[in-house]
Amino acid sequence: MTEVSCEPWGQLPAQGCVHLWRLQSSQLKVEVLTLGATIRSVWSRGRDGQSADVVLGFDDLEGYVSDRRYLGATVGRVANRIAKGRFVVDGVEYQLDVNNGPNALHGGCGASARSVPVGVRPHGRREETNVVSFRVAAVTGRCCVQALWRAQPVDAGVQLSLTSPDGDQGYPGEVQVWLTYTYRR
Repeated sequence: MTEVSCEPWGQLPAQGCVHLWRLQSSQLKVEVLTLGATIRSVWSRGRDGQSADVVLGFDDLEGYVSDRRYLGATVGRVANRIAKGRFVVDGVEYQLDVNNGPNALHGGCGASARSVPVGVRPHGRREETNVVSFRVAAVTGRCCVQALWRAQPVDAGVQLSLTSPDGDQGYPGEVQVWLTYTYRR
């Protein structure tokens, strides 16, 4: 059986409280932050019976806020670089916020890993599995690396959501993202 718990983990001045969600069983412990829908740690037992964290991460909120590598974060609207922060769709050129020299990296300055969410909607269908399941349940807009995602408990896990409005960081169209972390054994 998986135990799901939540606790305050830190405070972002303009955005509010960052929460740490913990999914724990006798075999595994997964910690997820609402900042960037970040996987903070995954503790698993080895053959010797000892538990070890198998994820690179930080011990405090400041590490994640100042991290330029996006360790454990859900990035978006895109992953990787968009040259000069420009792209064309249907003959219309869009100029994005740039955050990596002249380029837009992992969605831009306030990308999914680092922004504030709007709205929560359950994804409905659940998958039965014997492993930790990481799946994006629905996408209709934006995801950010320094965003605070809204979170709610679901059976054996936590569901996080984020809405990126039309024009956010220069991107066209609204995007809604739901991400569900579950562990069933």
